[in-house]
Amino acid sequence: AKVISAHFTNYRICAPKRAGFDLVVIHITSGRANPMATAAAFASEDIPPPGRKPRRRSAHFVVGRLPLPDEPIIQCVDLGDIAYHAHAVNERSVGIEHCAREPGEFGKSDPGLPLAEPQYLKSARLCAWLARVGGFPASRAHFQGHAEADPATSHTGCPLAAGWDWARFMDLLSDAGRALAVELLNS
Repeated sequence: AKVISAHFTNYRICAPKRAGFDLVVIHITSGRANPMATAAAFASEDIPPPGRKPRRRSAHFVVGRLPLPDEPIIQCVDLGDIAYHAHAVNERSVGIEHCAREPGEFGKSDPGLPLAEPQYLKSARLCAWLARVGGFPASRAHFQGHAEADPATSHTGCPLAAGWDWARFMDLLSDAGRALAVELLNS
């Protein structure tokens, strides 16, 4: 992964580092196709107008639409620190943003930005690694959408509104987990 660190106000630095996580939360950016723009937003401090609280937001990773190595996965927050991505489960989870958006996000004529096959492949590979690092099975109980993991969120369609296909993702995750196990055995 390429590292573009989030601004220190956009996540909680844990000292000592947190011991682990048992949940991966899937997000969509509801924005543009460029993962660098999402990482840049996390890397910037939000300075609100007087009387308003700053928006604290980040994710551990951002997955763009292009295949590897053309567009690497971006890591914004260390796994031992807590990203601000899904209120209720931040303490025990890792957040992954995917550059995609639901139709109509930028106006009535906006067709949206569906997830691309390279995103699913990169995300599945990352998630297989996260399951191994976290010591949990690659099951739906440990991989949830934002609105599923954090029912109080205002992002009620995340990630399904952009067309996230759980069946496809879980198949790819299973394949990636097997490939990772073979890689580890052969190393």
